[in-house]
Amino acid sequence: MNNKTYGDNLIAGKIRRLLDKDPNAGYSELYRVFGYMNRSIRVTYYRIYQRMFNKSGSLRQKIIRSAPIRDKVLKYFKEHPDHTIVDGAHALDMSEKRVYNTLYNASVNGFKVTFKKRLPYNDKSYANQIRNYMKKHPKATSKECAKAIGIDTSYVSLVQYRDRKNAKTVQ
Repeated sequence: MNNKTYGDNLIAGKIRRLLDKDPNAGYSELYRVFGYMNRSIRVTYYRIYQRMFNKSGSLRQKIIRSAPIRDKVLKYFKEHPDHTIVDGAHALDMSEKRVYNTLYNASVNGFKVTFKKRLPYNDKSYANQIRNYMKKHPKATSKECAKAIGIDTSYVSLVQYRDRKNAKTVQ
């Protein structure tokens, strides 16, 4: 479709010209163009955005707020791309979960971050450590096992659950 199919004074024409100039236009830009906001304008915006870009649009603009923790973690991993999340957690004096969640949220928001992934697929994996500990200490709780190995209690419970589930399916 070209701009000639929409009149200059029609809502659709104004929205199309706005999206041609700025594909990320939001509420404030539409309000500037029309001086008011109503359902008709919103619906027309979404319909035209869909036609122009073949995806759903959003009137809410992403605002990237300052986040000191995110900035600290991103800076660390830009300087040390070969470090793992565990290395970053120790260096930044944070929990592994917090570092991981910060990196995940940053990547969802469009920040590019590289780090080395830890592959625990050997005899030193946490799952094997849990299994060995529980063989030696059959009456130990998940909390005691987690404390002895130095990991989260929820992971111990997950490994035990999966082992029980797999044992039932094998029988």
